[in-house]
Order: sequence, then C-alpha cells, then structure tokens
Amino acid sequence: MNVLSDERQILEAEQYIADVECDVKICLSIIYKQDKPKDSENKVKVKVKALEPPKFTGELRDYPSFKDDFTRIIEEDNGKDPFALKQCLCGDALKCITGCENDYDEMFMRLDEQYGNPRKVVDVVIGELKALKPLNVGVNKEFIKMVRKVEQCWLDLKRVKLESEINTAHVVSMVERILPYIAEKRMGYDVR
Repeated sequence: MNVLSDERQILEAEQYIADVECDVKICLSIIYKQDKPKDSENKVKVKVKALEPPKFTGELRDYPSFKDDFTRIIEEDNGKDPFALKQCLCGDALKCITGCENDYDEMFMRLDEQYGNPRKVVDVVIGELKALKPLNVGVNKEFIKMVRKVEQCWLDLKRVKLESEINTAHVVSMVERILPYIAEKRMGYDVR
C-alpha cells in the first residue's frame, strides 16, 4: 500500500508542478505584455508640415503642373471654391482673373486662355534654346548647364505632350550649333 500511495503522491506532485509551471508561463506573459511598449509607442512620431497649396505666378511653363496639382490637391478637398483658387495665384496670374474673382469657372477659363495653350509653351522653349550661347571647349560646367537646360525644355514640352517638338531638325541643329567643336567632332559632325 505504501508503494501505491507513494506513486499517487508522485503523480499528484508532478501534476502540481505542471500546474505551477503553466501558471508561471501565464504570469510571465502578462508581465511581458505590460513591460513591452505597444506598437504605437514604439514608433517614432514625426510631425509633417501640412501641404501648402500650389502657387502660380504667371510663368507660362509652370501652368500645366500648377493646374494638375490644384485640381488634384485643392479642388478635391474644397470643390470649385473661387477663394481657394485665388489664394493660389499671385503676380500676373492674379491680375489675369481680376473682375471675376467669385466665379471659379470663369477664373479658370481666363487662366486657360492666357496660360493653357501648349503652343505658347513650345514658343517659349524654342526661344530659350535659341538664346543659348556657343560653348567653349573644355568648360565642363557650361556644358552641364546647357544639358540641364535642354533637358528641362524637353520635360516642359513633355508635360504638355509636345516633347516631339524638340526632336525637329531645326531644334537639333540649334543645339548642335552651340556644342563645342570637339563634341561635334566626336559625334561625327565635323562641320568646320
């Protein structure tokens, strides 16, 4: 009988130990959860400055991106609010809408008439390319500046979906004329 009672005591002791181990695990998980910061507390909080509305001063080449930004950001939140549009205009663009400041559609109609013609952008870009001066051999800064200007012209034309205008023989020859002689020679244009 002693053997059976000893075995039963051992089984009860083992069960007691298992129960205590289970309780310890539960207690540790509760303690761990309390000590562990929540995900929201773990994250670094960064305050971002509120989006500023796009501004348009009357620079012809900026109008396509201004109009896209305005309709996507401001009009989506405020609807067709003439005050919101007026707050985004300054300089010549603000003068353009004088007299119709309370009529959203009329304001945009005037802005489109004045600044929305893609052909006007082409004229401005071609004029800028014509104004480029011939580059000197070995002056890399001038060459890089010229490349950036030509690239910006192409991007402005792309914005109004007329990037093909920069690929005409006339425009390409204008750009070739300002290249240094060495660059022309490397490209196979030994014209001198």
